[in-house]
Amino acid sequence: MITLDNFEAQVSSDIVKRGKSYFQNGAVTYFDEVDEGSWEAEVDGSDTYQLEILLNGRTVQRYSCDCPYDGEVCKHVVALLYELRQQIKKNHTEPTPPKNKKLTLQSLLEKISLAELQGFVVEYAASDKTFYQKFELYFAEKDERIDVRKKYADLINKIFRSNSDRGYIGYNESRKVSRELEKIMAMGYQYAEKDNFKDALTVAQVLLVELMKAYPETDDSSGELGGIFYSIAELLDVLATSSMGLQLKEELLEFLAKGLQNKAYFNYGDAGYELMNILPKLALALGEPDLYLTVLEKLERNASSYFQDDLRTRRIDFLRSIGRTEAVKQEIEANMDIPQVRQGVIDEAMEQKDYAKAKTLLHNGILVAERLNHHGIINDWEKQLLAVAQ
Repeated sequence: MITLDNFEAQVSSDIVKRGKSYFQNGAVTYFDEVDEGSWEAEVDGSDTYQLEILLNGRTVQRYSCDCPYDGEVCKHVVALLYELRQQIKKNHTEPTPPKNKKLTLQSLLEKISLAELQGFVVEYAASDKTFYQKFELYFAEKDERIDVRKKYADLINKIFRSNSDRGYIGYNESRKVSRELEKIMAMGYQYAEKDNFKDALTVAQVLLVELMKAYPETDDSSGELGGIFYSIAELLDVLATSSMGLQLKEELLEFLAKGLQNKAYFNYGDAGYELMNILPKLALALGEPDLYLTVLEKLERNASSYFQDDLRTRRIDFLRSIGRTEAVKQEIEANMDIPQVRQGVIDEAMEQKDYAKAKTLLHNGILVAERLNHHGIINDWEKQLLAVAQ
């Protein structure tokens, strides 16, 4: 347990030494207690890093720093701990006033007139094209002439280019890229919250396409950039179940159906499968369940054997959910070689206490698994056979 009194013994000596040097050189440029025991701070290093520390008395409950260090405690946190220990005297509940009290954006805006603010925006946008792009996209709904798709694609590609070395994005750079893409994701959610579903959909589509292009040439050991895939899927899921118009839902269905034919979507974790889960919701929202079944058929044509099994299992589950009992029976009979399908029938037999049927299903399933060298399934079903006997 780390406290303000023992952290030097809890952290590696090298990190403590470097953190103390930062503290002594005044690298902690800002810190403030935003709530009881909750501190925010900025520490200067190769960049200015944002830190948060939660204290319970003198015990550290939680801490974070947005630097790229992937160990337990970084030198920036140590520097802040030294600063807090100095400011929060032992057995003294009232800390001395924090140094360099930061002026908040809100208080500064209250001092600025509308004309001054407009003048600043015009001047700053002229000198910083990235700011201009973000400003224009934030207010894109105000002017239909703004090509949102192209501008987001340009902005995202600029982020990739500025953080790559001859097309390759290294470990530290991938973390920076992920933070920039998270800001764009936030824009997508803001559009959705304002019922601007068209631009929200555009943000998600462009992010997915451009990230898929760049990801193979990226060191994403931290997993942060890969997490963007899941954020995109979450936003698309929100849109699929929202009051978004039918035309946009049709566009989303077509976009996913086409994109998921690219096997790369299934190379990075479960991203492709997360996107697959959105398709039946869209088809049902459109009142066209057969659209989903058609998509499954198209995907199955060029799918690997493993993915084919997944697609056929999804088809059975979907047919069952829409009450097509006869079709479910036909699909089950045609796909008993798929372990998940057979297991479902076994479970049903066990629930009905039809042990003879369950035994036959398990025995035949073991024979199929032996032929396919599925040793894990063989072991599982042998255990179930024993359970049936008992």
